[in-house]
Amino acid sequence: MDTSWCFEGYEKTLATETNETTPLTQHPTTSRKRKHGENTNNLDKEKRKQEKAEQRAQKQEEIAKAKRLKQVLQSVNKNMKPEESIKFVTVKIGNEIVKEKYGQEILNALRLMDAKCNVEEHLIPNIITWSRDVLSVSTNDQNDVIEKLETVHVDDSLIIMNWDETINLIHNNTLNTHVQSIKSVINKKKLFIVIYGLDSYFRCHKREKHREVRKEVSQTVSKKTNKNERVYIDMPKVTKKQLESAFTELQILHSCCYRLIESPPDLGMLVTQFTKSIASAPYKLEKYKKEMQASWYMAGDNKDCVKVDKNGNGLKRLWQQQLTTFPLARLEHAEAIITKFPTLKSLLEEYERSTHTDGEKLLQDIPIRRAAGPMTSFRRLGIELSKKVYKFFSSVNGDMVL
Repeated sequence: MDTSWCFEGYEKTLATETNETTPLTQHPTTSRKRKHGENTNNLDKEKRKQEKAEQRAQKQEEIAKAKRLKQVLQSVNKNMKPEESIKFVTVKIGNEIVKEKYGQEILNALRLMDAKCNVEEHLIPNIITWSRDVLSVSTNDQNDVIEKLETVHVDDSLIIMNWDETINLIHNNTLNTHVQSIKSVINKKKLFIVIYGLDSYFRCHKREKHREVRKEVSQTVSKKTNKNERVYIDMPKVTKKQLESAFTELQILHSCCYRLIESPPDLGMLVTQFTKSIASAPYKLEKYKKEMQASWYMAGDNKDCVKVDKNGNGLKRLWQQQLTTFPLARLEHAEAIITKFPTLKSLLEEYERSTHTDGEKLLQDIPIRRAAGPMTSFRRLGIELSKKVYKFFSSVNGDMVL
């Protein structure tokens, strides 16, 4: 019996089962390539994540530095304001000033305004100088904010001269030389001189002159001068005219200003005024520079402003104020124009309907009341103001002079 068909069928069945149950075996090279590709993708992802993290960290660092720089600049600007700047100014007072009767008054006045003051030895013992702590801000190559506090000596000084010293200098014609030597020592561009107690000297000599006149007229023995007056009488005699002449020469040659002070409180107030002025000088200078860079007058921008609400209340007053800004125009002129043209629009519409000649004469015949009351006379607005108003609202040249 032929059984070959049985073996052939068995082999086919076995092959079919083998194909269904046994998975296909991949080539080892293909498997390694796939694993290498997966590793490469993972490395790229990690690298991109790291780069993004570094970029975020760098951006956050830049934001933090910018914020820090902004805070420091705000602090610098705040310290420049007059109400804060006084805290960064130090008043340096000569040791001889404290020994005078007005010395303690100066110290008390400075302490009341929270100003720092130091008593120091100067080459000129009766002088007052100032210094300012300035916070400077800069950045390095890494954009790090660097703060530096520097002490800057102010280019101003105040010297206090007692009346007796001043009288001797004027009498000996050495005031000019004395001030010149002071300026050469302190090397200051600006020097302010305070003369203390000089008015008492002139009053005493005036009383002495009256005594002599009464003595000559009545031929009686005048009262003796007291000890306080004797101090002034024994000094050389200098007139007010000589004083003014000497200090006028001083102002011309050395650009020095002077002031006469008679009492310790007045002298203390003067020193505090100088200190406040010196403290606020950088703020005012910065403000002045900003105003000079602008093409319009910033300081007058908020002066005499007229408030206009959403309902239009205030427009009439604004129109009236605009008219008063014209040369030759006063309040009564503006009120007369508003009586005929209550709004700017009504005036502009009338100008559009008029020729050049008629436009210039449009306002000239408007009557103006000279005063209140039924017997008041009237006068006309005039051709000059009428021309100026027409030229302003009709000209296309902004640089035209009215």
